Order: sequence, then C-alpha cells, then structure tokens
Amino acid sequence: HDEINGVYGPAMEFSLRAYQSRTRLPVTGRLDLETLAALQLLPGGRAPMFYPPRRRARPGPPVRGEWVPE
Repeated sequence: HDEINGVYGPAMEFSLRAYQSRTRLPVTGRLDLETLAALQLLPGGRAPMFYPPRRRARPGPPVRGEWVPE
C-alpha cells in the first residue's frame, strides 16, 4: 500500500477517481472545485472526520522457556 503523504501522484489520482465515481461527480482524477465541495473542504465548509482503519494485532509465535528478570 502507498503511504498517505498528501503528494499528488498515481495513488492520489486513483483515490480521487474512485471517490468521484462513487459520489457521481465528473471523474477527473483531480481535486477540482466540485470534488472539494463534495468533501466539504471549501472555505466555510466543514471537513469530515477522518478515522484511520484499526489494525488487528497479529499474535506472535508461541514462546517456550522461562522468563528471567534482570
């Protein structure tokens, strides 16, 4: 997966196109005025809250032996 870094590149264009398609906006792949308005990112608008996905903790391998404190 690509990191979220705010830099316009292939990952951002792909994401914008997917969002625009899902919200029935013209699919341009650009952060244009219609997309900014839909995201409520224009002055006076309120941006939606961002909740990053939670990652499930992966169980580690079983540990055998005895713990000895230092």
